[in-house]
Amino acid sequence: MSHKHKYIETMKEQLDELSVSIEKLEGAAHVGEVQVMTLYQENVRKLHLQAQKTIAKLEEIKAAGESSWTDLTAEMEKNRDALVHSYHDFKSKV
Repeated sequence: MSHKHKYIETMKEQLDELSVSIEKLEGAAHVGEVQVMTLYQENVRKLHLQAQKTIAKLEEIKAAGESSWTDLTAEMEKNRDALVHSYHDFKSKV
């Protein structure tokens, strides 16, 4: 397996795990007051958007040639780290 394919698999696994965690948080939003639920749902929506942006970067890496895909990894990891941070920050407030 090439380094690129291993990298893509690792990132996809991490993003899949985060998506499941976000979905679990979203499910918990059905409990509570309307105002709290609205704020909660807005934060979950932002997490989903951030996850979509990160997934789009992974798709860009998948489409990149063998000689250029590594140029995209720094931004991919920055997006992933920001998503992980946002997720943990939000989860700590729930």
